[in-house]
Amino acid sequence: MGFAIGTAMLGVVGPPDQIWMDLQSERLRELGDYWLARRGRRRMPSRADIDPVDIKRILPLLFLADVLPGPPLDFRYRLVGTMVTEVLGVNATGRTPEDVFGEEGIGVREVYESVVRTGLAYVNRRRLDWYHRDYAAYELVVLPLGPPGGPVTMLLGAMDFDVTLS
Repeated sequence: MGFAIGTAMLGVVGPPDQIWMDLQSERLRELGDYWLARRGRRRMPSRADIDPVDIKRILPLLFLADVLPGPPLDFRYRLVGTMVTEVLGVNATGRTPEDVFGEEGIGVREVYESVVRTGLAYVNRRRLDWYHRDYAAYELVVLPLGPPGGPVTMLLGAMDFDVTLS
C-alpha cells in the first residue's frame, strides 16, 4: 500500500470497493462490505444507517469520531472499542487525536482530514512504531459518514491487530 498523507501516516485513499482487496483482515473487509451495503447509491451512509447489532463481531475493533468543524478541522472520539483501547493502553473516548497520540496525533488528524475532504475510504497496514509499539502490526480502515448530500460529519473506523506485514 502506498499513498502518502502528510508525514506521519502512509496508506491508500480511494473508492472502498476498490481498496478492500489488499486487506488481510476479514473483519475489516466485513465492515467495508457492510458500509457499502448501508450506503446504497449515496456517497456515504449516515450514522443512523449504522446499527451496532449488525456488526457485533467488529465492535471491539471499532471507533467513531465526530468531525468538529473548524478551522482548523478537528476530531473527537465518540466511541472506541475494547480491543483498540487495550492495545493502545488508553481510553480515547471523548478525546482528540492529539490528546491520545501526542505529536503523532497530527498525522492521525491528517488522515482523517483526507477522508473528510475526499469522502473516500482510507486503508493502511503498518507497525505501531508511531505509537512506540513496533512489535505490533495493524490494519486500519476509516470510512466517512454523513447526511444524504451533505458533508462528512463522522468517521467510522476499525483497527485489527491480527495481521502480519509482508
